[in-house]
Amino acid sequence: MNKKRMAVILSLLIIFIQGAYSFGFNTQANAAEITDNIITSVTMAVYDNGVPVTDVVYKQGAEVKLTYNWELPDSTYKGGDTYSFELPDKFVLASDISGTPLMFDGVPLGHFDVLKGNPNKVVMTFNDDIESYFGVHGSFTISTKFDKTKFTETTVQQIVFPINGGNQTVTLTFIPDVTSPIAKSGVPTGSNKDNLNAKQIIWTVDVNKVLSSVQGATVTDTLPAGLTLVNPLDVKVFNLNVKLDGSVTQGAELDASHYAVMIPSGKLNVAFNDSTITGAYRIQYTTDITDAAKTSFTNSAVFSGSNQAAATASSTVNVSQGTFLKKSSTNYNPATQVTDWEIDYNYNELQVAQANAVLKDYYNNTQELVPGSLQVFPVNFLTSSSGTAGTIESTNYTMSAPSVPVSGQNGFELKFTSDLNGAYKIKYQTRAINRVEDNTTIMNSATSGTTTVTGTRDIGQVIISKKVADYNYLTKTVSWSVTLNADSYPMDEVVVKDIFTNKGLKIVPGSIVVKKGSAATSTGYTIQNLDDTAGFDVVFNSQITGPYTITYDTYFDNNWLSYNWLNTAAKFENKAMVNWKDPGSTTVKTKTVIAAFDPNASDKANGFKNGAYNAVSKEITWTIGVNYNRNPLTNANVSDVLQSNQQYVPGSVEVYNLSVAKNGDPSKGTKLVLGTDYTVAYTESSKLLQVNFKNDMNSAYYIIFKTNLQGQLVESPTIANTANLYSGTTAASKDLTASLTIPKGGEYVAKSGTQSNTKIKWTININNSLSFIEDATVTDDPSDNQILLSDSFKLYPTTVNAGGDITKVTTPLVKGTDYDLVISTDENTGKQQFVLTFRTDIEKPYILEYESLIVANNNDKVSNSVRLSGNNSTTITKQSSKEIIVALSSVDAVGTGTRKTLYVVKKDAADQALLSGATFALYRKSGSTEVLINQLTTNSNGAAAFNNLWPGTYVLQEVAAPAGYDLNPTKFAVTFNSTTETTMTVTDNKTATPTPTATPTATPTATPTATPTVTPTASPTVTSTPTATPTATPTVTPTASPTVTSTPTATPTASPTATPTASPTTTPTISPTSLPTPGASTIPGVIITATSTASATPVPSATPVQASATPAATPGQPVVSSTPAVPQATQATTIVDVPIEGEIPLGGIPSIGDKPDHGTVTITPDGKWTYTPDSGYIGKDKFTIVVTDEDGNEEEVVIEVGIDDVPKGTVTDTADKGDDALPGKLPQTGENSPLPLYLTGGGLIVLGVLLSRRFKTRIKQGK
Repeated sequence: MNKKRMAVILSLLIIFIQGAYSFGFNTQANAAEITDNIITSVTMAVYDNGVPVTDVVYKQGAEVKLTYNWELPDSTYKGGDTYSFELPDKFVLASDISGTPLMFDGVPLGHFDVLKGNPNKVVMTFNDDIESYFGVHGSFTISTKFDKTKFTETTVQQIVFPINGGNQTVTLTFIPDVTSPIAKSGVPTGSNKDNLNAKQIIWTVDVNKVLSSVQGATVTDTLPAGLTLVNPLDVKVFNLNVKLDGSVTQGAELDASHYAVMIPSGKLNVAFNDSTITGAYRIQYTTDITDAAKTSFTNSAVFSGSNQAAATASSTVNVSQGTFLKKSSTNYNPATQVTDWEIDYNYNELQVAQANAVLKDYYNNTQELVPGSLQVFPVNFLTSSSGTAGTIESTNYTMSAPSVPVSGQNGFELKFTSDLNGAYKIKYQTRAINRVEDNTTIMNSATSGTTTVTGTRDIGQVIISKKVADYNYLTKTVSWSVTLNADSYPMDEVVVKDIFTNKGLKIVPGSIVVKKGSAATSTGYTIQNLDDTAGFDVVFNSQITGPYTITYDTYFDNNWLSYNWLNTAAKFENKAMVNWKDPGSTTVKTKTVIAAFDPNASDKANGFKNGAYNAVSKEITWTIGVNYNRNPLTNANVSDVLQSNQQYVPGSVEVYNLSVAKNGDPSKGTKLVLGTDYTVAYTESSKLLQVNFKNDMNSAYYIIFKTNLQGQLVESPTIANTANLYSGTTAASKDLTASLTIPKGGEYVAKSGTQSNTKIKWTININNSLSFIEDATVTDDPSDNQILLSDSFKLYPTTVNAGGDITKVTTPLVKGTDYDLVISTDENTGKQQFVLTFRTDIEKPYILEYESLIVANNNDKVSNSVRLSGNNSTTITKQSSKEIIVALSSVDAVGTGTRKTLYVVKKDAADQALLSGATFALYRKSGSTEVLINQLTTNSNGAAAFNNLWPGTYVLQEVAAPAGYDLNPTKFAVTFNSTTETTMTVTDNKTATPTPTATPTATPTATPTATPTVTPTASPTVTSTPTATPTATPTVTPTASPTVTSTPTATPTASPTATPTASPTTTPTISPTSLPTPGASTIPGVIITATSTASATPVPSATPVQASATPAATPGQPVVSSTPAVPQATQATTIVDVPIEGEIPLGGIPSIGDKPDHGTVTITPDGKWTYTPDSGYIGKDKFTIVVTDEDGNEEEVVIEVGIDDVPKGTVTDTADKGDDALPGKLPQTGENSPLPLYLTGGGLIVLGVLLSRRFKTRIKQGK
């Protein structure tokens, strides 16, 4: 009983321990963020167009390569740990940099990413190999540029790099934003306002503004004529502070010991005494103006040195000088016929001797000097450059008649009584000697010394004038005004005739008014020859000596004009003519003037038209104003032929009364009744709309109707429409035309795009015109240096307001429901295209947004061309394109170089037959994402070609297997050859077919030429290294009764030699298996084989059986190939991160041929090789060893290695220590813990002690 109880307790304890051990005493190994600064130093190299800059002054936007040196302390960090830091903000990054390896003595220890942002950030990620080395260190380089937008204004900038132990500060000097090392300027200087009549020029020469190191620096300045520099002490040199933007501030004066000044004839030389200057300097000096007649001075300076090419700068200084002599007329009074004149004398403030200070003034002999009008004023320019007049001079000049009379001219002579050095203004007046009866020009001249200037004044008669005083469109009247004798001369027998030249006018009865001065008068004149439509006469009964005004009103009407206003623009002219005699004369004089009234456009056309478009309803509202002039019409009708593709909206016509204001503005009145006041007719075929008025018309009307563009193409941004008013069949208006703007009319498709890091965000505006399009299809052809990102496509609907403004709806449409999208890639060129097809007709705008991955080089042009096609009443094809110049970081995943072609060959894993119908997908890696490039299916030759591939990281995956074959879903990394074409061979196994168990017979069925001897063991290992491919399967036949269930598909060698031995306890049952048989390929490349592993299952036998016969196997004949056989690969297997060793038979000198793609290999002279896989790599790898014999013949041995994963937490060690043995591998940190084992052992010990004591106690009790 006790034994049973003890057994139960032990069983429960074991179950508990097993459960506890199964459920998680494992400790996870988690990656960590490294907080200690592992950057040991930073180096910086600056480049100019790819050439290293050796100077100490750099361009502000120069290219920079930053090399970060890093080091990890031993045994501190593990695989997966990351370290992040920020780049200084003084550097600009064009795009992300992803997945660049971190190298240590040629071994990748992880990778780093540079993330574009604010700030830019670097993330270093380490792999497990950092745990395998001491003194792990390395460096990486980032190509960037200085970001001058982050610089302060000074040329000296500091950039701080945080490193281990503190900060590394770099002080840099940058070239200011200047175009030349020398600049020159000058300013005039004087006591007057705005430096008028300056006496000197202050010159400034700034040198070495680019802050170069100049040896033996000198400045030479050549002075132009008219300037002098006498004293070298006038030359000063200052330090110059130059800012980044090129602006400067003057610093302290430089000690004279640092430079020497010489003034040879007409030149200034400044030589710096320091052997080398590195700063900027300002040279300043003043020159006297010795030629006051010159107003412009150009000066050139040259800066040079023994290591500095001569640089020249010029400056032109314009000196504002007043004029020596100027004459002008400042006013004319037509009533008095007096003209005001002014003379500006010596405004350039020259020294004028008294003998030369003489003015001679001449004017037309039709003019005379107004007595007492001459005034002389001194002028200064201290507060105003135009001059300020002082107190009138009366004693320092004399005036007389000209000393030298000039024929046909009157004038005077003015002489100053002393020398002059100041300016003067002279004013006087002239008056017409006789009445001015015609328009004329007065000529006036002034002379001093050799200088003569002229002035003019246009004057005209004021005997009679006429104008339009006012107008009124409501009453259809114009007010006229005639002014007579404004100069108040005596006039006898005055008759004023007013004539309506072109008719069109009719006098408003009682409107004629005559005013003497400003008061109306009814005496002293009579109105004769009054004709309402022709004009009238005003006859004065006696002499008039003052001004008179005649005013009157007329009606105006286009129909009264003497010409057809429908063909010629209406204009109402009015002529006034005066006849008179001068007192005592018998000669009749005449003067005529004309005035005209030009009415507005509505009056000229007798109507108007305008329109308004509503983008929401796609309706146009047309408004016609007819019979604006309120003409009497019978059988009035309006016709309007709809233009373009407008459709009339039935029942939309409305008619209103129209009122016209005094200023001519129309306004809408009451609404008329359809059927009672008017009728409407529309003819669809001719698109003619007619409105017929049922009653006689003598008023103006508004006609309003609507058309729409629904279901139509909106092909133009404007739509014009014309209406006409008729009286019966007679035109009663001009063409009433309106041109309406349709927002975004004719805009079918438009393309735009912007770069965003390594992508371009494209936007296509579709159908902004709101056209109705059937079968709408958008076809886009991007340039071949970009890859479309299929998941980024989003098609958005929009909303439109009445004004045509378009707003994107935030929820996109559904692909496959609302539209279809097909992205295709040309198999030959690799060029992509997408076609978006709407599933329904469209009449609204849409916005398509998508992205493409940039695979261009920096500064390449990426373009895109899109076209919209569809149908309406005609076939539509509209196109738009956009081009973008991309900016990319130089170490971005987008590389440079030639395009590549990847050939994929599909074969049977067993017999190497070429397989058609296998579909492969090729992806390009962009950061952590994979972008589909294309999907291709192998042809009858088992091949598919991905052409025109840009450099980058690619992954190949089989997505559909040939019929009868298993899919190989492995993603294979693509490694391009150095040549343009690269080949990858992928094999598939046939789909397994269940095979019935073979029943062996007592005798063999065939005798092979080579007799294999099979020795089954408890754990058989099938190893095959065939040299030829047999076509048949050998039949294994035992002689007694062992149970061998086998239909092997493994391919044996042509001469198997295995020999069986007795096995008294087990009989092996071999499961079906597929072994790889690499074969020859017409295209050289990588052979990748998917293989299932053979397994042997020991089956216990009740009775040991001694094999009594040798089973026979008949190999088939090898397949004959037209291509040379490739060396047969030797298979080897290891696990992740574990090296593997092997050796080859000696027969010569061994050496490494093709190196492995995912590891390293070494070989000793005795043929022993060691292969070490890349850290973390799982998959297949291959290398070759070339053996050269004593005759120089070479034999190549191909070795294929499979690197398998190991379940975490286990210890892998092989019992067999043969050539393919794997060394034992301890669990990685955190993967497994011995704690459960310790607890289990301790528990069993405690339990044993307790049970032992209890057992002893019972024995004692039993005694």
